[in-house]
Amino acid sequence: MYICHNKCVQMTGAADGEIKRKQAKATHAQVAKRLREVYDLLLSGSSRPEILEYAKTKWGLSGAQADSYIARVRKTYLAAVAEGREAALERHLALRRDMLQRARKAGDLNAELQIARDEAKLRDLYPVERRDVTSGGEPIKGYVGISPDDWDEPKS
Repeated sequence: MYICHNKCVQMTGAADGEIKRKQAKATHAQVAKRLREVYDLLLSGSSRPEILEYAKTKWGLSGAQADSYIARVRKTYLAAVAEGREAALERHLALRRDMLQRARKAGDLNAELQIARDEAKLRDLYPVERRDVTSGGEPIKGYVGISPDDWDEPKS
C-alpha cells in the first residue's frame, strides 16, 4: 500500500506488466459522509440515475455500490420516520391525558368530550367517513357498491 495525494491506494500488477492503481476501501467516516450526501440528494428530489452519476463522478463508485448507499439511506430514513411518528403519537396522547385531567378538575364536560374524541381520532378508533367529492364533500348516503354481505341468499 502506498500513500499518494493523501489517499491510500493499493498497487496491483497487471498481466502485461502494467501497474494499476486501485483505491482502498472507504473509511467509516467517509461512508457516513457519503450516506449523508445521498440523503441530501434524495431529499432534494434527485432521481436514482442522477445519484448514480453523482456517486460515480465524485467517489468512483459502481452502480451497485451507489444503489447500496441509496438502500441504506432509505432504510435508515424510514426507520427514523417510524420512530418519530411513534414518539409524536405518545407525546400527543400524554398531552391529551393531562388536558383531560385538568378538564375533569374544572368540571368541564364539553372539554372532556372534545379531548376524548380527539384522542380517539389519534388512535384511529373512528371509522373513516366517506365523502362524495362530486357533491362538494357531502357524506355519502346509501350504497356505493355491493359487497358479498349484501347478496341475497340463494333461493331453492
